[in-house]
Amino acid sequence: MQRSQSEETLRELRRQKAQAFKQFYNHSIYPELVRLDRARRRMLAFGALALLLALGTALMIWAGSDYLMSLLLFLPTALVGWGAISSYQAYAPKFKPRIVSLILDFLDDYVNYQNLRYTVEGLVDRELFEKSGLFVIRSGAIYESEDSIEGEVGSVPFKVSEVRVSQPSLVSNSMYVLFHGICLHLILKEGGMPDWSKAREERKQKETVRLKAGDLLPASSAVLPEKSETNTGLRADEEQSTAPNSAESKLRETGKFIFIIPRERHEFFWRSIQRAVANGAKDMTKWIHDKAFREHFWVYATSEVYLRKMIPEELQQLLINYHLKTGREWYLSVREMSAGKKSGREYHAWLAIKREKDLLEPSVWRSVLSFDLIKEFYEDILSVMTMLEAFDEVH
Repeated sequence: MQRSQSEETLRELRRQKAQAFKQFYNHSIYPELVRLDRARRRMLAFGALALLLALGTALMIWAGSDYLMSLLLFLPTALVGWGAISSYQAYAPKFKPRIVSLILDFLDDYVNYQNLRYTVEGLVDRELFEKSGLFVIRSGAIYESEDSIEGEVGSVPFKVSEVRVSQPSLVSNSMYVLFHGICLHLILKEGGMPDWSKAREERKQKETVRLKAGDLLPASSAVLPEKSETNTGLRADEEQSTAPNSAESKLRETGKFIFIIPRERHEFFWRSIQRAVANGAKDMTKWIHDKAFREHFWVYATSEVYLRKMIPEELQQLLINYHLKTGREWYLSVREMSAGKKSGREYHAWLAIKREKDLLEPSVWRSVLSFDLIKEFYEDILSVMTMLEAFDEVH
């Protein structure tokens, strides 16, 4: 009964948020879209006129017309072409920054969100991305990161960027896309996660492990997938060179982490899993209580991890519902970091969400006066924010 009331309250809250965003769209976003769409139409008009003038100039030159007349026709062609370029610069490069900034202004009014900012540059660089341990990136790979949002949800600072990683194939002379989507990185300070060292001491004092909420979970045998044909051939020394060098950074890993991947992609992550197992991770999937979560994801973790504390049932529900609703794959990694004995620990989490197309890319040929286009992007951001709120509750 209490759960149904909670779900009803949540649905009502979502309905109110959707209604508030619709009003915000009508009053703030739509007028900006009108201005941007006007620039788009002006760009198309200038472009079409420049093309016609260029064709006329080419025909006159080909027909052997007077040189002076051809030159006089070329001048307006150049001016119209410059107008088309100026209109494009007033439209395409400014579309996403303006619209995203407006959406963030709307979200920034929420009580739990602070200092939300958008930047064109990628804030999740290659080094930070590799520290997640989710992907083994070989030499020769192309890493691209752009369109970032950063800020705080509650007491949790975060940054999210659109990331694309392409690397050479081992079976053909071509590049393939290793990952394309958004990568979320967040930091939980000491106190927001369980003391894994204390958990290890408690484990030594117990002769048996009881499977109940809050208890330490036992280690189980790691399950390694079959090698994927697309990933074979990577030497062990080459794999070691791709691993992040924690000693060179201020924060170093303590060796305690959790690593979650989709079941249907299990065989493609065998090198990442192999590296995780070599660092002490074991297959902990069967200790997840949520049946749907177990059916769709593999969970690897070191034996000191409290699974129900690291990924509580509320977070599991959010993640599995997002996967089932959108059909998008996601990958999660949480790692404990330390700056020294006297310094506190931090828990760094990476959530990578696969997405085939770029986010909120403006169309040149179609009108951008579409509420559905903006709503889709808003819901993507809101889904990430909701997951961040779940991490904040854990914190």
